[in-house]
This record gives sequence, structure tokens and C-alpha cells, in this order.
Amino acid sequence: MASAMYNRKYYAVPHVVDASSIYYNKVLFEKAGLDPNKPPTTLKDMATAAAKISALGGGVDGLYFPGNCGGCLAFTLFPSIWASGQKVLNLQGTASYLGTTKAKAVFNVYAKMWKDGTMAVGSKNEAGATQNAVFESGKAGFALLGSKALGTIKESDKLKIGLVALSGPDGGTSTFVGGDTIGISATSKNADAAWNFLQWTLEDKQQIDIYAAKNFMTSRRDLAENKFALADPRMVLLNKLLVTGQSPYSARFFQTFNDANGPWILFVREAIFGSGVSKTLLAKLDSSLAG
Repeated sequence: MASAMYNRKYYAVPHVVDASSIYYNKVLFEKAGLDPNKPPTTLKDMATAAAKISALGGGVDGLYFPGNCGGCLAFTLFPSIWASGQKVLNLQGTASYLGTTKAKAVFNVYAKMWKDGTMAVGSKNEAGATQNAVFESGKAGFALLGSKALGTIKESDKLKIGLVALSGPDGGTSTFVGGDTIGISATSKNADAAWNFLQWTLEDKQQIDIYAAKNFMTSRRDLAENKFALADPRMVLLNKLLVTGQSPYSARFFQTFNDANGPWILFVREAIFGSGVSKTLLAKLDSSLAG
């Protein structure tokens, strides 16, 4: 709700809630001699487990990573920085803390996975469109995805999905509280009908029978502990993460982090696939935020 507030007034309501976490394949865990009921609780431990899965060979990779998707990378890397006790942006959203020691430590974990071959080769150019399909194929031990994927990825004899919170290199947990908000434009010619639709989407029946029944998170927090969510430990985890998750704010978030040619994607790709954190690229990123 806070993201839709301006001058203490709300201009939209939550429509789809999406929380980031680590997905892992329990089938590959067992094949690699790992306990499928004890997923890694630190980013470093995830890298160790991914290396064991990668060692299985046969086209199996430890991690499939959206390495060319700025929005995806903000959605899944920011939580590890938060989990380390480090802010990503200042309160005004006009400057970043992406050059700090704790932020670099997160990038370094993934850089090492890339260099040692634990991360799939296709990760470098993955723009987000096919990352779910790769994980669904059963060829990746880990994937960093949103909660919506739980309602769309189908399990099979090659894939049994486990979830664990995104963590920092040495522990902690967090999530990026994302998704979509929906509102009515000031120039709408059908404001009454639009208002009725918004009310309908937020009613108990639709929230439970359409969202929750299909493994999607409810838009309303008061309905989070519904019968469908409580029956699935993965949904219980996601709902708990929402309580401590964050939604970063910046008036220039899209052009800085989501733009396919924006400064964030250039910065983070260099940090993970290149020579490390670049002061020059970081300066361009901060310049974009500052406007």
C-alpha cells in the first residue's frame, strides 16, 4: 500500500503480490546426497549445495540465474543485501549502497558460482522469459523466483519444489515484496464500473477461490492464513517473509533498475560476469537515481 501513497492519500490497491525466494529441486537434492528437507540457510551454503548438484553432470546445473534481466536481479539480489543488514537505497531513493562491503559480498557469491561453472552457462543471457521453464525441466538445482512461479510451474518426477528464504552470504532472511497495484485513472470514463471491479477482486471469495486455491498469495494480508495457504508449508513461509520483506522506493526506479539498457543491468553484470564492482558504472547508477 505504501507504494501507492502520495501526500498521505492512497491511489491504488494491491492486485497481485509477488515475494522472491529461493526455489530448489528436491529430486536433485536427493541425487546429490543432500537432505531435501534441510535447504541451505546462507547464500554461501546454497553455493556449496549447488556445486554438488552441478557435479551430477548430464546437463544438470547447480543454479539457473536471470543474468540479463534487471528487474529479476533487483527482485532477487536486493533481499540478500537486506538480509545482511545493509540498505540498498537511501530513504529518498536518490542514492544507492551497492558499493558497500556487504553488497559486494553478495555479488561475489554469484561471481564465484559463475567462474567455477556451478551456474548454468545460459544464465548470462537469460532475460527472464525462459527461467521458469528451465527450472521446470528439472535441469537446475536452484532458481531465484517470485511466489507467482509456485502457481505456474508444474511438478513432475524430475521436479519436486522446495522453497527457502533468500539469505545473505552468512545468514539472515528477507524478500522483495513486489507484484502489481491497480487503480483508477483520473480521466476514466467508467470510474464507477472500475471501482466495482476493484471491490470485487478484493472480496473474500475471489481472494480465496481464485488466488489462494491456485497457489497465489492473497492481496489482502488478513486472508493470508487461509485453508489453502496453511496446507502448504511453502505458502506459510512466503507469508511469513512478507512481514519482514521490503519494497524499495525511488521515483527513478524503472529507468535505473528495470530498463534493459539501464545502469543497474550494466553494473550488476560486470559485478558477476565481469571484473567485479565497477566504480564508474556505480557512479552512473547513482547519477540515474539522483536524476
